[in-house]
Amino acid sequence: MRRTGRLGRWLAHPMGGLAVACVLCALLADAATKIRMTGALSRAPLAGMALLVLLLLLLAYRVGQALAARASSAALQHAVQLGLLLALNFVLLALVFAAIGAAVGTVWPATHVDRAFAVLMAVSLRAGAWLGGVGGVIALAGVLVLEAGRLARRVPAVAAAGRIVTRVAWALLIVYAVGMTALSFGVARRWLGSPSTEVVVTVRNVAPLFGPLGLVSIDVDSWRRPGDRERILLIRGTDEVAVSHVEPGRRLRIDIRPGAFGVPAVDHVRVDVDGSFPELVAAVPSAEWPRKWLMADLARRARWSELVEHAREYRRYHPADRTTIAGVLSALQQGGQREAARSLETELGVKPGQTRAAQ
Repeated sequence: MRRTGRLGRWLAHPMGGLAVACVLCALLADAATKIRMTGALSRAPLAGMALLVLLLLLLAYRVGQALAARASSAALQHAVQLGLLLALNFVLLALVFAAIGAAVGTVWPATHVDRAFAVLMAVSLRAGAWLGGVGGVIALAGVLVLEAGRLARRVPAVAAAGRIVTRVAWALLIVYAVGMTALSFGVARRWLGSPSTEVVVTVRNVAPLFGPLGLVSIDVDSWRRPGDRERILLIRGTDEVAVSHVEPGRRLRIDIRPGAFGVPAVDHVRVDVDGSFPELVAAVPSAEWPRKWLMADLARRARWSELVEHAREYRRYHPADRTTIAGVLSALQQGGQREAARSLETELGVKPGQTRAAQ
């Protein structure tokens, strides 16, 4: 009972409750990327991320309120001045390191020095610039948090608005949790072994949404209603890497199944490799993504000898990309072609699982 009482008091605390809400919202947003719908519901992951940002801002606001309530006015003023000074110093540090890196790269090329020293120098300069940028952002955020706490303490209307926004955020989180639960039940047959249906569609529009997270929205011809379009969210790590580089006019193969509210759910998206790809690769042997798409299709269809030949050609034109070749080796091993994989590994000098970062 005592533990339950402590937990209840902690959840009832303004900051404790918001911290729990942030964790719950992050988990729901991550689950939304695994349960992809079409149409307006395809933006469910983005809605979760936006709600998470709102909750984090409210949590920072509550922290600022707590600091403003416990510290004196003089101490808060000193902290704000110190935060601004730190932010300025960190920004200057980032600019100095970036300028040094650009100057060194121009005046003293890495080809004229030892490789290990060049890598160490580049890492040091980038780390300094990164530290300056991140430190400046953190210091400025701390200043804004303290100022928000001071403003809420002096102006009652700000505190009242904060309480209203907090209630709205909790209501949105409850609606989001209920909606994600319903969507999860709608695609439950996926985890029960129910097969999906494959459709072939043509891409009509591509719109990158948020580059750092690898989110891309595409509009494709509807397989349900001729003449209409369906909107699908592509997510890095869920679909093939080549899918995120698709262009309007290209065809995709999509595995779909019935979802909640009569909206189809998307399992997997991959590029449809038709007869034009071998012709394109033959005409332009150095083409990177067409050959990648072709190799992925050959691996799915277990055409191993052709896959090995294309891997050799790809390695000849793109020697720095060890990740793709390592993926080919893994596909050969998984397909039982261990001898071919060992031969290709010895010939090209790439091991399965080796990535571009390991060079």
